[in-house]
Amino acid sequence: MAGLGNLAGPRWGLFPLDIDATRIAIAVGVETEEPGGDVERLPAGLVAMTTHVGPYEDVTLAYQGLFAWIYERGHRPSGLAREAYLAGPENPVTRIIIPLEHSHE
Repeated sequence: MAGLGNLAGPRWGLFPLDIDATRIAIAVGVETEEPGGDVERLPAGLVAMTTHVGPYEDVTLAYQGLFAWIYERGHRPSGLAREAYLAGPENPVTRIIIPLEHSHE
């Protein structure tokens, strides 16, 4: 990771909700004096979120619980799932964020 400056936050993964999709993105927050680089702003909006504490192999259980919560309340997921890797790898902590469609009511 040479040349990235000082890491200024957790690493992020952006994952399509469509399991058959072939592209994922990985991002990190950095502080740097140099201009440039690719900056992508994620849209603000309503989300469902949970935090998984434990091995990455078990993160699917957190996703299942989060999707159950979403659908039980009549919401629909939208956009890319976001994972923030808050700690790890010895004691992983992963925040999962699922954007939700805006209600048209």
